[in-house]
Amino acid sequence: MVVFSDFFATGLCFPLDAAVVEIFTLFGVFLHQMTPTSFLRLSLYMWLTKTCKLKPSPVGFARLFRCHYQPKMAVVRNGGETSEAEPQFGVYTFAFKGTVQSPVVAYRNKWGDWTSMWFYHKVPLDTVTQSRPLVVKEVGPLGEQPPVVEVDEETMESKAHIAMLREVLKVFGT
Repeated sequence: MVVFSDFFATGLCFPLDAAVVEIFTLFGVFLHQMTPTSFLRLSLYMWLTKTCKLKPSPVGFARLFRCHYQPKMAVVRNGGETSEAEPQFGVYTFAFKGTVQSPVVAYRNKWGDWTSMWFYHKVPLDTVTQSRPLVVKEVGPLGEQPPVVEVDEETMESKAHIAMLREVLKVFGT
């Protein structure tokens, strides 16, 4: 799979926790489609959950976060005129849902040329299915509508996640 080096500066580490793989599977996204900020959000969720002795889960993550599409714009020059156009490239990021109280958002939105430093990470395939979550054979364009995961049921786990986030918000920002 394709991995960008800036992902490690923002919290990605191998081997991936099973809950992280399940989160990506639930949202239907892959590592190469995400921004470095996505891994800050994942790291925050995993750290808070494990610190408070809760079990990290894709449903718990989906209660707090949504997937957001970020198109990449390119400047096109035609003679003396310039205009912006969207190339066949965009990325997704995880963002707090608007219905969830969240830390003050003060994160790095511009990462420079983070997509230029990448490498392959070899993942062994399952011997029976000859596949693995988060591995794709073809890198295609992203849809403008990011994957939406609806979670309606309120459980003790979801109440614990919200309560934990409210406490941390008093002293923590991202």
